[in-house]
Amino acid sequence: MCSKIFFALAVGLFATFGSDATTVYPIGTSPTDAAAVQAAVNSGGTVVLKAVNAAGIPTAFNFGANDEVHITTDVTIVGETSKAGMTTIEGGRRAIFSPQTVFPLPKIEVRGIHFDNPIAAIFIGSTSGALITDNLITNFVQTAVVIQNFGNPSAISGVVTISDNVIDTGVDPFADGIAILPASATVEVT
Repeated sequence: MCSKIFFALAVGLFATFGSDATTVYPIGTSPTDAAAVQAAVNSGGTVVLKAVNAAGIPTAFNFGANDEVHITTDVTIVGETSKAGMTTIEGGRRAIFSPQTVFPLPKIEVRGIHFDNPIAAIFIGSTSGALITDNLITNFVQTAVVIQNFGNPSAISGVVTISDNVIDTGVDPFADGIAILPASATVEVT
């Protein structure tokens, strides 16, 4: 098993690239945090988002008002919970987003992350199967989780499971916790 440590001087974070997982540490700066997560997600596989920065200090990933991470390949994005707290992504337009124009359709898993104050935390526009579980979503502006195929029924297929998430009050009293719009998938919400 080959494992390399990558140090990006420009962004001031560590990432571990191995055959099993890529680990990303937050620095608390937008758009740098989203760019670091995007680089890891682009490689596919498992991406571990840490709850602390490289120095071990609890730090949230700062996605500002408009940052997004686009999913274009099979990926599992996992947060961590430790004595220091839970991995947190603050802000973001659609913090985790799979655009409808992605083919082949990616398999997506997002689990164990606290999304705080996004417009939408997780927006699935294309997938061949997704698992969204064990997340905490708070202070969202419009919708916590969106499953929407943008009028292309074949953009979402397989099984999409949304389970064991805690979705707290949105900023707008008319905000939606979960929005499921037409899809050719089996969608399970528990």
